[in-house]
Amino acid sequence: MKMPVKLIFVVLVAALAGALVANAQGPASGFSKKNYNFSPWTKGRFSEMVTVTNPGRFITVAGIGAESEADGHTMYPGDMLGQCRYAFMKIKKALATEGATLADVTRMITFVTDMGGGTRETAKPYQDYVTCRREAFANGPVPASTIVQITRLAAPDMLIEINVDAVLAN
Repeated sequence: MKMPVKLIFVVLVAALAGALVANAQGPASGFSKKNYNFSPWTKGRFSEMVTVTNPGRFITVAGIGAESEADGHTMYPGDMLGQCRYAFMKIKKALATEGATLADVTRMITFVTDMGGGTRETAKPYQDYVTCRREAFANGPVPASTIVQITRLAAPDMLIEINVDAVLAN
């Protein structure tokens, strides 16, 4: 009678130890990225929170603006929409070098030198930025986002600079 009790005890301890090790290594499902919106007005504009479980690779793309890839001069001077589209084109190229897309972006911080006057709805530079961001993220989730107006960027004719963080599964 003592032998089966010992055997049962050993089997239970081994099973518990296996479960603890598996749990410490993370969920069996592996990588996951989830976007959350808690306020109805934020849906489609930006994610209020993004969670990542078991990240494989974290990518940071910093300070992308409308500088020409050839010689660094500012493309589309005075044109927020043109500069924004050019910056997103460069961000897409940078992410692609690591096999990532805008759908993998978890956080975006945008710096602009002018959001315009009046309200968000009537301010042309801000609306051009919103249009550009909607175009860029039309096929995927919109990341957690912050926009900040500052007095100047690296070059006096730069209107926008975008930093993004992305996460990929292994």
